[in-house]
Amino acid sequence: MAIKVASILHGAYGDYFEQIVSLKYLKNKNPDWNLHLYFASKVRYDSFKVLDLSFADKVGMWTDLVDDNVDRFYQFQVRDQELQDDVIANLPTGISDKIDLNIINLPWQYIKFLLPLSPQNQVGLSPYGVEHMKMVLRDNAIDERIFQKPVIGFLWRYRRPGGAISPFGQPTVEIAKKRVENAFNRLINEFGCHVLVCGMKVKMKGNDRERLDNKYPEFGLDLPEENCTHLKGLNYFLEAQIISRCNASLMHASGFSETVYILNPRNVFVLDPPLTYQLRLIKHRMPLFNHNKPQEFIRQWLRPHSERRIYAWLKRALAKQ
Repeated sequence: MAIKVASILHGAYGDYFEQIVSLKYLKNKNPDWNLHLYFASKVRYDSFKVLDLSFADKVGMWTDLVDDNVDRFYQFQVRDQELQDDVIANLPTGISDKIDLNIINLPWQYIKFLLPLSPQNQVGLSPYGVEHMKMVLRDNAIDERIFQKPVIGFLWRYRRPGGAISPFGQPTVEIAKKRVENAFNRLINEFGCHVLVCGMKVKMKGNDRERLDNKYPEFGLDLPEENCTHLKGLNYFLEAQIISRCNASLMHASGFSETVYILNPRNVFVLDPPLTYQLRLIKHRMPLFNHNKPQEFIRQWLRPHSERRIYAWLKRALAKQ
């Protein structure tokens, strides 16, 4: 007999993707589940329509729960304050009572055993996503021929005081930017490669920049224009998928870099991972960025990640192509 199991997707974009991957795995393991996925955020709901969520029996906004007679919930990160304040507190008692607030499920209790993802656990694009990808490639001026030569992906995510991850140990913005530019320019001269940059020079409207905690700077990397593309932030998952196609990626630690690694763990180098982030990897035994392998563990903890070391990591990766 089928059991109606609901789960509310919530958090940052990376959290959503990790929850989706975990729930697809759980659905595969529990064929008697009639899985109902509900989004806590309308913005996230619209963004993730590019994903093939057909493994779920029902998909909608959390407000649709009032019309759904589910048997129980399988809820991730239930102690998250935003989830409790914005969603659970506003559900009718008969529905919220079915959410166990004492069991803390984390996506990483599953994903750490699933990497690299097998074909049955991959979450691909929906038909809408396939068409939307064409638009994102066009609007970012990315031609498929770019991938015929070496391509490096780069994610800028500079941590600021007061955030969830402490910025302790980061170099200054000027140093962080310059050493990456210098390393990339050397690689462009040697390999004729192209660099796809995420998280910089993103155009925003109104107060979006302040709303997003000034996460995306107005400046970009000083690289030859013909060898560099600054992505416009048109869709989180589609741009993560584009970066996952690169021959090598250099990324500040974030949900975006985690998504890229889950999609394709080949040659993804994490740059200056914050101490609190590293400790979380150890606590939850996450295998992200090959952190559980001695060589990579040492690489990530030895600081500073200088221009010379960045250049050497990426050169070795490109030379193997």
